[in-house]
Amino acid sequence: MKEQVFPVVVEVEYAKDTQRPKFIIEPQLVGRDSYLSGRLTAGGLDFKVRIYTLDNRTVLVPSEPVDAEQFGVGSRLDALLRLRCSPEAPPLPADLNEALRARKVDLASADPREQAYLLAFLAEARERSIRQGRIVMICDSLEAVRSP
Repeated sequence: MKEQVFPVVVEVEYAKDTQRPKFIIEPQLVGRDSYLSGRLTAGGLDFKVRIYTLDNRTVLVPSEPVDAEQFGVGSRLDALLRLRCSPEAPPLPADLNEALRARKVDLASADPREQAYLLAFLAEARERSIRQGRIVMICDSLEAVRSP
C-alpha cells in the first residue's frame, strides 16, 4: 500500500479531561475524510494518530500511549504526517453487500469520500450487534440519498 507524506507544523494542546496531547496541524488537510488514521513523526517520536478534519482546522490525537512530556502547551514543531492510500477501493464486505442487495440500494449512490467513510465506519465495529446496526444505518442513509 502506498503512503503519502505531508510536511506539517504542529501546535500542541492538551485535552482537559485526559491530559493527553493533541496536535493542531498547519496546513489543514483538505479533501480528506475525518476519522482517518496515520502516523506522526514529531520531536523525535513516531506514533499512530487519529485524524479529525474540522471546518477550520485538522486535529491529530495519538491513538497509542505517547511520552509527551517534551511537548509543552503551545509549542510548535516541524513534523511529518504519513497517510496510507490505496489506489483501489476495498471490496464490499459480504454482509454489507447482502444487505444492500436486499434493500435495493447501491453504495455508488454516495460520493467516493462518503463511500470510504461508510466502509471505515463499518470496519471499526467489532461487536456483531453494533456491526448489524451500522449496516442498517448505512442502508437507511443510502435510501435517503436516492429518495427525492
